[in-house]
Amino acid sequence: MKSTALYNNRLERTRHKRSSLLSCVGEPFKRSVSWLPVAEMKAFFLLFLCTLWSPAVGSAQDRSNEKIQVIGPGQCQDYGPVLDYVSQNAAVDQLIIVIARRGEGDIRTDINRRRLHNVRTYWTRFSRDKRAVESVILAEGERVKDHGHLEIYVGGKLIAVLKLKTNWDLIVGNCYPEPLGAPFCKVKENRDFYPCLDRNRGRKEPR
Repeated sequence: MKSTALYNNRLERTRHKRSSLLSCVGEPFKRSVSWLPVAEMKAFFLLFLCTLWSPAVGSAQDRSNEKIQVIGPGQCQDYGPVLDYVSQNAAVDQLIIVIARRGEGDIRTDINRRRLHNVRTYWTRFSRDKRAVESVILAEGERVKDHGHLEIYVGGKLIAVLKLKTNWDLIVGNCYPEPLGAPFCKVKENRDFYPCLDRNRGRKEPR
């Protein structure tokens, strides 16, 4: 009972923190934002808020000395450890911001949302230490050259960049299903992720 009460208190602080941050900006500015489902916001708004959340931005030299994990384009087993590392090193009530950017060759208009869905689902439903949905804020940013990617920020600082194959989802979940060689989307834990959510729409599974 005590652990449940503690978790609820932390969750309430996270909700209060987000509400307080949003109240800091004017109504005209908030109305100009195209809000996405489940605490998702446009990238320019998030980057503005990052400066508010971070206790100290630091000098350019300080930031250059910070280690940023850059992964990919890779496979399922490459991304999970990075997501686990980020979540385990962020406090329960600390906000994690993920910004998705399409790459030069990404022609699917929904690819950012699919990738963001997989990140949020991994942290809130799949990982061992599940996070509250309110602690994960998602946004779409401008297109970038080279491969599309996901930028992960904690405390207003860029922690990791996950590069992705062109037009591919972020493949995460149970990367080593049993029996060996079983189709990825036949595994129960993977059914909440794209592209497995497409099975009823007749789209192909990842190889």
